[in-house]
Amino acid sequence: MTKDTKSISAIILASGDSRRMKLECENSKIFMSISGKPCLSYSLNTFRECSFIKEFIVVCKDKDKQKVKSLIEDDKSNCYKIITGGKTRQESVFNGFINSSKYTDYLLIHDAARCLITKELINKVTLSAIKSRSCAILGVPVKDTIKVVETIENENIVKETKNRDSLWQIQTPQVIRKDLYRFCIKKAIKENKVFTDDSQLIENYTDAKVCVVLGEYDNLKLTTREDICIIESLLKKRNHKKI
Repeated sequence: MTKDTKSISAIILASGDSRRMKLECENSKIFMSISGKPCLSYSLNTFRECSFIKEFIVVCKDKDKQKVKSLIEDDKSNCYKIITGGKTRQESVFNGFINSSKYTDYLLIHDAARCLITKELINKVTLSAIKSRSCAILGVPVKDTIKVVETIENENIVKETKNRDSLWQIQTPQVIRKDLYRFCIKKAIKENKVFTDDSQLIENYTDAKVCVVLGEYDNLKLTTREDICIIESLLKKRNHKKI
């Protein structure tokens, strides 16, 4: 980090229900083996490389807390908190927020299932948020044509074709100034609104800029079983480059 030092708390979301992975109910995809290591360990190890992050808040299910502890027991920095997630993503992020240090300036929110995140991307998006004093998110331009489809009498009917030039796929981390997040989440709770994207809070309740930082198409999210082979292949490719 080259900007003025800020206190940054990383909120690592690991409490998803893994429905699309079609696992047994007692299992969580963040512990699935990817090239011999649990999925969560990749995100944790990469974030550990970022010395500017002052604390790590892992948000998971109650039943997974012991497993998470076993992944961080070799780290003696004492900068980890393991807390229980909520029923929605918004609730889980909020739980991370209320457990963050009172000295935190920025919240760095990341899906643990994006196990291919790199130190370089974390650094870029964090610097952008600090520079704008607002919010910055990772994203990549959409490659495919996107159509809005409506199902009518069991038929999928195209209603509109979107202009691909202005469409981006949004990834994590998303970095938000803490006091800005506090202002927006209070309004969302008061209005009983639930957002599935963290930066959408900022878009909905303020005029503050949400800066999109160019990410990498490799920054995939483990969602289905088919993703495992793709992620393992990308990891193998990375390892070859390091040799």
